[in-house]
Amino acid sequence: MDKIKRWPGDARAAVSLTYDDGMGSGLDQAIPDLESAGFRGTFYLSINAHVTLRKRGWKRAFLDGHEIGNHTVKHPCRGAEHKHNLEVYTPVDIRNEILSAARWLNRNVGVDNYRTFAYPCGHVAIGNPPDEDSFSAAVQACHFAARLAGGGINDVAAVAKNPLRIQADAIGYPHGQEVEPFIEYCEQAARLRGWAVIVFHGIGDNWIPTERAVHQKLIEYLQDKRFWVAPVRDVARYILYSR
Repeated sequence: MDKIKRWPGDARAAVSLTYDDGMGSGLDQAIPDLESAGFRGTFYLSINAHVTLRKRGWKRAFLDGHEIGNHTVKHPCRGAEHKHNLEVYTPVDIRNEILSAARWLNRNVGVDNYRTFAYPCGHVAIGNPPDEDSFSAAVQACHFAARLAGGGINDVAAVAKNPLRIQADAIGYPHGQEVEPFIEYCEQAARLRGWAVIVFHGIGDNWIPTERAVHQKLIEYLQDKRFWVAPVRDVARYILYSR
């Protein structure tokens, strides 16, 4: 682990709280919890009906300092069980998928020159055999950094070398009922002076949920000054351009 010499505020670790798919609980539960502590999160939107119906709310969140990231339009994943299957995507398909979502976000949420991307299901390849290069090229055409859905604590040197493979952990999957695993993940980041990126979906709802009380306990714990809590965009920019 390449230990960073100093995080902002002399923190021992960076922590990013991210929320996938654009469910209403992000606006109704997650954002009020975050803002009660003065934190800002990263919300990765797939451009579905839930999102388009509440686009004004997402624009307000963006203006209030939250990162609103790209999670594609159709949320394609690998595997025949998925309606939109990455194994049949071509390089043109994935480029159009990402570009269409980026344009929608710019038009309806706001322009962010450092908006990041999250791979649906954490899958990073199209086609069969798997083609990672075309997917990465499509992401890089619109975004300077991208988040996976697994991998653990981020090594600063690894992120600097390849910001399109930011590691994360869906700790509460499929149902976050205890705060202790979240706390241990953040403590590991503090020991390593690394970057912890947590993947949430629903908060206190029925969509791969984390219980709201657990979410609130985690946010209370993260007010410890050992942690710099910031959107993915801000931490990635710090690693790449500021340290």
